[in-house]
Amino acid sequence: MRSSSDSTFTFAHAVLAQLHALQGHLDSAFADLGLESGDSHPTCRGPGWRGLAAWLYGLAGRQADVERMRAEIARKLGSLGSYDNAMAALGVGDRAGAVAGLARSLARHELFGARLEASPGCNPVFDPLHELRSFRELMRRYGIKMCEAG
Repeated sequence: MRSSSDSTFTFAHAVLAQLHALQGHLDSAFADLGLESGDSHPTCRGPGWRGLAAWLYGLAGRQADVERMRAEIARKLGSLGSYDNAMAALGVGDRAGAVAGLARSLARHELFGARLEASPGCNPVFDPLHELRSFRELMRRYGIKMCEAG
């Protein structure tokens, strides 16, 4: 189902995709991002879209698509793709890789200052990391508030 909100408002589509995915509605999440018919590139392309797409592909068990997105992250973003790589790692259950990507992203000030929804301390996408001491220490080191996982 396509959202009736303005398709140029990428923030809303990214948040809707995350919410739908967290509720187990992956078809809706893919549609929110504009990846509804197996397209390789979404119609919604805000900051971090590659990581979000990789995360969704991981949740859907589409490993080949995760790897394709990781290759695109490396090619298009290079060393600035740490946040996107963290999302990709999280999608395939690689929690240590997700924490490592977040650490690199925070050290480089890639995304978090400008986008509150990307804060890993309160974004429920990152709830699987909350029990890891390495994640809690990372949040503490950067003064990022941690909300209860839930």
